Amino acid sequence: MADGEIYMTGTVSSGGNGVQTVFFGMLQGDSGQGQWIITTVDPTGTVPTIGTWTTTHTQRVAINPDQPVAPPPPTQTDYTASAGQLPEAALNALATGTLGRASLNVTLDLSRIPLGMSFAAQGQFAAGYNIYVAALVPAGVLSLPAATWFMLRPTPNGWAMLASPIAAYLQGVSQGAASLLVQVSILENMDLTALLGSEIYVGYGLDSDEMLARGRYRGVYIVR
Repeated sequence: MADGEIYMTGTVSSGGNGVQTVFFGMLQGDSGQGQWIITTVDPTGTVPTIGTWTTTHTQRVAINPDQPVAPPPPTQTDYTASAGQLPEAALNALATGTLGRASLNVTLDLSRIPLGMSFAAQGQFAAGYNIYVAALVPAGVLSLPAATWFMLRPTPNGWAMLASPIAAYLQGVSQGAASLLVQVSILENMDLTALLGSEIYVGYGLDSDEMLARGRYRGVYIVR
């Protein structure tokens, strides 16, 4: 080691699977690079595979848990999944508290949805519908290697990785009144300091496939 430089070499064995990884390179300052060689041993002989690695240093920024939560973004273009057709007027999101104790409540107003997007236009007004809540957590948050979708299930189950069909947060909600307001409590005194960049979406439909096919969803909040 000299002047902040680290030269390293080592091996990692997969334990009986006939695979060995050897890596070498240099770490300097906030970054590093080098090569790796994976050697596979099988009855036909030894097969090496060569590649490169790089790494960068990311400095954690201290998050103040007493910082007031930000208001919802003003436009859907701020969201990753921005193609939903649910009108802005149909959803009202209210974020309160601080990043350390945040609450998020959403009001869904079906009377603000154009006839072409309502179940009445499909002759299905008598049937109940489901409400869905999902969150997109960015890569790196919660040590996730890639951006990952989660879904909110009814209490006490709470958040879980999204699966198909998407679990409904509320099921069989009556459509008996066109002016029906549905209150959706998504977060209650939750610590969001480790979830910066996460996006929250709300949608409704006869089932999750119908909701996605008809675009009955909208981004309602981004943690920041």
